Amino acid sequence: MKKILILMTFVLLIVGCAKAEPETMVDELLYDDRIIVGVSPDYPPFQSLNNKGEVVGFEVDLLKAVVEIVNKNNDLDLGIEYRPMAFEMLVSAIHTRQVDIGSSGFTWAPDRDAVFSEDFFDSEQIIIVDQDSDIMTIDDLKGKRIGANLGSTGEAIVKEIEGVRIVNSDYPLLFTALKANSLDVVVADKIVGNAFIKEMGLRRLEEALDVEETMFLFRHDLKYLEDEFNEAIIEYRESSEYLELLEKWGLE
Repeated sequence: MKKILILMTFVLLIVGCAKAEPETMVDELLYDDRIIVGVSPDYPPFQSLNNKGEVVGFEVDLLKAVVEIVNKNNDLDLGIEYRPMAFEMLVSAIHTRQVDIGSSGFTWAPDRDAVFSEDFFDSEQIIIVDQDSDIMTIDDLKGKRIGANLGSTGEAIVKEIEGVRIVNSDYPLLFTALKANSLDVVVADKIVGNAFIKEMGLRRLEEALDVEETMFLFRHDLKYLEDEFNEAIIEYRESSEYLELLEKWGLE
């Protein structure tokens, strides 16, 4: 009899500890009042830190608008909380439930083990050099010192070039190194690269490394959040407010 009681108690403990299947989008979130967003804020104008330490940028404004649509469609009042971290840590942060979604200029790559949202911006990976550099084509990159964001699609592409030496860091440091002649090249998203080109008097090669679509990242096991966000992204992209946002951040 005692053995039966012990077994029944053990079964009840297992059932009690088992996590219930989510029935709504809110059930899938870390908190029921806000969405936790993993971000690497070194990617202007998509996201960066202002002088108050706040995350600002195109993706920040876009995500705010998307969440407002999600709230409207589901009669919710969810806020947004950003958790800054290194870019290469974002995918693992999603799967270990440190964040609900990833938002850092993500484009599709085969080694990114995550679910991609609907795209919300089209861009390119470009090659940036100093004004007096003799590098003119992709073929000239062989054996060069190339700066790239760790885990970026640009890094993955230039790894295939013969004899290159890749340096990983955030973009402000990489472009500073380029100006100091510690690097020959930096690869970056077109919009990010154009901002540094204008600020630091650099130039880009005419040929792009790749054409890309920018998206958010989700975990694999989401039943509701992914669908709600994708619906909201499509709705927002078709609005006049989206065109105004592109103009605001110089992305039109």
